[in-house]
Amino acid sequence: MNEQAPQIRTVFDLFDASVTAVIAVDETAAIRYLNGRAVEVFGYLPAELLGQPVEVLLPRARADAHAALRDTYLEAPISRHIDVRDLKGRRKDGTEFAAEISLTPVVTGSGPWVAASVLDISLRKESEARVRRQSRGYLALAKVNEAVARAEHEDELFRKVCHIAVVHGGFIGAWVMTADIDDDLHMRASAGPLATRLAVASAEWPSVDDFLNDQVRDIRRDGGVLPGGVRSLDTEEACFTNDFELEPLDPRLRFLTDWARSGAALPLGSHGRAVASLSLYADRAGVFDDNLRGLLTGAAENISLALDRFRARIDLDRTLAQRTQLLRRLVDVQERERARIAADVHDEPVQALAAVDLRLGLLRRRLEEAAPDLVPDLAQIHTTVTSVSDGLRGLLFELERVSESAHLTDLLEDAAGHIFELTPVAWSIANEPDPRELELSVATRTQAVRIAKEAMVNVAKHAQAQTVTIRVVLEDDGVTVTVTDDGVGLPPGVRSSPPGHRGISGMLDRAEVSGGSLFLDTHAGGTTISVWLPGA
Repeated sequence: MNEQAPQIRTVFDLFDASVTAVIAVDETAAIRYLNGRAVEVFGYLPAELLGQPVEVLLPRARADAHAALRDTYLEAPISRHIDVRDLKGRRKDGTEFAAEISLTPVVTGSGPWVAASVLDISLRKESEARVRRQSRGYLALAKVNEAVARAEHEDELFRKVCHIAVVHGGFIGAWVMTADIDDDLHMRASAGPLATRLAVASAEWPSVDDFLNDQVRDIRRDGGVLPGGVRSLDTEEACFTNDFELEPLDPRLRFLTDWARSGAALPLGSHGRAVASLSLYADRAGVFDDNLRGLLTGAAENISLALDRFRARIDLDRTLAQRTQLLRRLVDVQERERARIAADVHDEPVQALAAVDLRLGLLRRRLEEAAPDLVPDLAQIHTTVTSVSDGLRGLLFELERVSESAHLTDLLEDAAGHIFELTPVAWSIANEPDPRELELSVATRTQAVRIAKEAMVNVAKHAQAQTVTIRVVLEDDGVTVTVTDDGVGLPPGVRSSPPGHRGISGMLDRAEVSGGSLFLDTHAGGTTISVWLPGA
């Protein structure tokens, strides 16, 4: 599996034992060595690679550019990690995989070689992408639910939902349609480049509504496939199409399918019947998996609750009751989504990084004896892995679901212990747990913990405080949580987060959406953040 000289056998013994693929090339960039892991990763037999240019292991589209770069590098090789976005390797069967590559010069009896350590990070990339998609879906759902709670009327809600779907959900088009008693369609709100495309397509008609109604009437007459938004109004059921090439719409709807590859339409109901439909379009096929369908269905249900509220024009008590119900559903969906994301992070990336961390520690002990000059490079890699692992564990703490059976005081004590563990801050809880805390709704306790956590994190990061006191006070109609520090305080007049930050604004938003209030008292001797939330 190699052509290395006997005098460097020890180094290559280490490469042979490595769990990472290792390829070595000579000064002409011809492959002279590969270990067993490299055979597994790339799918070649040793005899098929030895003597071949290293570009055979790279995507063909990048081979020429790489040849020029490696010639420059080989003139004065140094140990380095290749920091290139979307770095990929190519297997024997032509498939490509995401890779991390580190280069180390090796002096041999056959001349200077360069050893390349190749790590297949495809699974990690897939996990990261899945977490990002789930996080984006979770964020969009939270924004939709926030809009549901804040909107004062239907048109405001429809506009916000379409905006959120495009800006936070990543869809290229979103719109809400309603049908009147004569089954004529009306576009109530729209957003995204596909909505602009629709406007262009309807330029010769008096309005977008006239264009849509003419197209739908013709399609119905000819027995064609109607757009999902119309079908969802007709059937009062959600419609999902994951690939318009496999499930084509009527040719008269080319203005949609020329840009979009997949779509969804969800009925929005009021008093037991569909009164509107939310249509969403994506530029990729296969977007609407089971997870996203569940999130969208939940969002549609919450929007429908708002429509009930708008149309019923119930009194203030009824409105507050619906808002409380909506909040509970919002918190439950958020917490379940947090738990799902946390499980994905824990089950794959964290476990994988823990294994890598352990193996790097074992490898370091071996290198200290066999190749001490490689220890600094390994230590740097080990530090990076540890940092990433710590970051993910911090994320798990942020995503941790609030216990439904614990006292609010105990939850805040646990949070403070974690947040201030590595800081010089002396913190304390000013009260003992009160059994009545268990009578608070799960939604209230959850929001109280989230807001208090954000306040404590702000203290740890910015306040330069020496002491922090957390207090829980139960009242007849709710609960007040205060976080007081003796830090530097906030600049005069500051009552919201600066651009790019969500700390204070996020706490204010959570309190307002929960039907509560948040007060901020800051001065030279410190800051007190007090949040009141309704108990129900």
